[in-house]
Amino acid sequence: MLDVEVATRRGTAVCLPKGDLDATTFLTFEAAVDLCLGEPVLIVDLSGVQFVDGSGLVALVGVIRRARAQQAQVAVIVPPGRVQKVLGVAGFDQIVRVLETVDLALSEIHDDVRAAERVHNHP
Repeated sequence: MLDVEVATRRGTAVCLPKGDLDATTFLTFEAAVDLCLGEPVLIVDLSGVQFVDGSGLVALVGVIRRARAQQAQVAVIVPPGRVQKVLGVAGFDQIVRVLETVDLALSEIHDDVRAAERVHNHP
């Protein structure tokens, strides 16, 4: 079973799935995260996920691609543990920002936005 909490605040959507992200739950996950698309920042917080399989990983990649197609900054939160190991083996740190806390993700993303604005504003 998978429950997904979604919160949107000031241009940032945080999606917090709780349970297992697998072949029986990935559609629930995708539907919930798709509600967040359109925000400039998407954070998928996997701290409540105890198990993820290949279907869950494919769903996560799909969500990341759809968010990026809308020019969103994306981060995935994964505290130390089994899910972090699975994402590490799958190479997720090569395709998306993988961090341990939402606060750290917000800080890094906002730092990147400020740096890009400085570059853009200087001829």
